[in-house]
Amino acid sequence: MNTWAYIAIYCAMASVVVAMLVGVEYRRYPILVSLLLVGCVTGYRWIESGHPPILGTFEETLMASLTLLVTSLALHRREAFSVYTLGMAIFVLLYGLFFDTQIRPLVISEKSLLVYFHVLFAWIGYGIYTVCFIASVHVLAGSAHRDRDIVRWVFERGILYGLAAQSISFFIGSYYSSRLHGSWWMWDTVEYLFVVSWLLYAVALHGRILLGWREKKVAVWLMTAFVATVILYWGLIYIPWTTYH
Repeated sequence: MNTWAYIAIYCAMASVVVAMLVGVEYRRYPILVSLLLVGCVTGYRWIESGHPPILGTFEETLMASLTLLVTSLALHRREAFSVYTLGMAIFVLLYGLFFDTQIRPLVISEKSLLVYFHVLFAWIGYGIYTVCFIASVHVLAGSAHRDRDIVRWVFERGILYGLAAQSISFFIGSYYSSRLHGSWWMWDTVEYLFVVSWLLYAVALHGRILLGWREKKVAVWLMTAFVATVILYWGLIYIPWTTYH
């Protein structure tokens, strides 16, 4: 599948967003259509490459968009919140097109179910964190009342689930590292960034539960954590020699 085919699919998703903006009563179905489109692209890529799409920025954006859409569909009620998650998914997909879309084989150390589950839980965690970011924007913009149920879920359970998924991902990765390198901790840049990201979200969760932080304060912290995580991991694209990931 060439780049123009991907662009055509993304344009189809964008038209779904426009349909939602002009007024679709039940927004679950447009999200489902978008999820089907991204799922087909991801599945095709998987079949074409012979491995899960986990290698390179382009394939990572496919997984990021897919997990975001799944999370959005799971949280959906009937609010306009889904418009923003779908818009973010399209933005992530288009961003991936700026990178190499050629298929590359996995190296021998990446051909393991442990690696696949490591990546899966990582994307589950960051998919939830993206929803947390969008909910935070809603809160600070003063429009959270329109999506009260989702915002409440995000601030009460979403952060916890994201942390749990991220922690499972790290545990699996550390265990595989111990088998591969003989050490659970490799002093790798990605591992440092994980600790920073995990602590930022842990502070938001504990502030909400133990210190009784109000929604706006949690929202500011969640937005800061999300932006910091994106910038930190984004930097790895330009300094790839600092990590074996």
